[in-house]
Amino acid sequence: MRVNPLDGDLAEADLDAVMPAAPDGVMLPKSLNGADVQRLGAKLAVREADHALPDGVTRIIAIATESARALFGLSSYADCGARLEGLTWGAEDLSVDLGASSYRLADGRLHRPVSSRPRSRPVRRRRRRRAPDRQPFT
Repeated sequence: MRVNPLDGDLAEADLDAVMPAAPDGVMLPKSLNGADVQRLGAKLAVREADHALPDGVTRIIAIATESARALFGLSSYADCGARLEGLTWGAEDLSVDLGASSYRLADGRLHRPVSSRPRSRPVRRRRRRRAPDRQPFT
């Protein structure tokens, strides 16, 4: 489940709406650093307790590069807590933040990649065993 960024007004309502369904994970957009993951983790812990869910069961995937400022916080994810399931790249918003004129052609199609082979992959923490009654987070 993707929630709205923590610095806006809608993230709290998103969490209130989704936590009764006991999601396996939450996607955190516009994350600047590991402290944002910790802030979301604290919000999740309160809601997990409210819904009788085990503490820490809701994982987090952070979109870690949606702004130029966020690049300076990448190393802080290493020690931000056990909830972090992975990091992913936010190239479109980063392009805008860096002042790129466009990443699309005049007809709306995306520019052709420089390489046909992916050179970056999401950074993932080691896999954890899931309880048999939980479905994998997709």
